[in-house]
Amino acid sequence: MFYTVQREVLRKKVSYNQVRFDFIQMLVFGLEFLIVADALTTLISTRTLDDIAVLGGIVVIRIVLGYFLSREAKGLRQDS
Repeated sequence: MFYTVQREVLRKKVSYNQVRFDFIQMLVFGLEFLIVADALTTLISTRTLDDIAVLGGIVVIRIVLGYFLSREAKGLRQDS
């Protein structure tokens, strides 16, 4: 995978940090959609307290991941 990214960076003359920044932004955007999809699926299909607790745990993990990915992206943006 690294060679593919390296080839894209050299071909388009884009910095590696810019590629990382764009990729992180896409990951955070995807995580937000997954949170909404899981919430809707859980609330529509099942209504037990255990299922809602599991959903809460998954949502917290995804929010934490999104937060730290956003912080890393902000650091990459400031370095450029």
